[in-house]
Amino acid sequence: MRFIKICLVASHHLLFYPITSLRSKTLGERLALAFEKLGISFIKIGQTLSLRYDILDEKDCIALQRLLDKANILPYETIRSIIESDYKMPINQVFKEFQRQPLGSASVSQVHKAVTFDGKVVAVKVKRPNVEQHLTSDIRIMKFFALLGMTCSRTLRKFQLYGVVVFFEAWIRQDIDFRLEAKNIKIFREQELSNSSEKYKV
Repeated sequence: MRFIKICLVASHHLLFYPITSLRSKTLGERLALAFEKLGISFIKIGQTLSLRYDILDEKDCIALQRLLDKANILPYETIRSIIESDYKMPINQVFKEFQRQPLGSASVSQVHKAVTFDGKVVAVKVKRPNVEQHLTSDIRIMKFFALLGMTCSRTLRKFQLYGVVVFFEAWIRQDIDFRLEAKNIKIFREQELSNSSEKYKV
């Protein structure tokens, strides 16, 4: 079903758009709409392309940049359900206070302000549901199309499109690994504290 959806969305936005309501929209606008419909993996591709002025026209890059800071906000009930499922307890037993309105919402996660029972104000980063499953499915389909494209096109073989997809997969998997992110933040904080102590050492 996912394969069929990708084919239908791609056809509608890239092949048959001249006979649809999209006929007046630029390539960048059509890509942005398509990527939004297809979800996280494709939104990430759009975010990458939005900075590639060497590949797309400036107007198309600008159109795609809407994907950098816009994402559908998950309802509080969904966020609460995820937290309660992870902690195996009601959210009011996990946090003393939890702000329903998010501080920010991105393609992978949503961030909420909360207060712990010891009074610490924290930012709670909640991963969107089924991110890993959707990513795995989409990457598999992308690899299929990359191999097919390289078989049919000398240009795509020269571009090593399959290798690009593999690189993209490694990059996005790091992006959704919150444990790795937390580890890097901890290392950065320790380095900053170490540099500060060295600066003021007599």
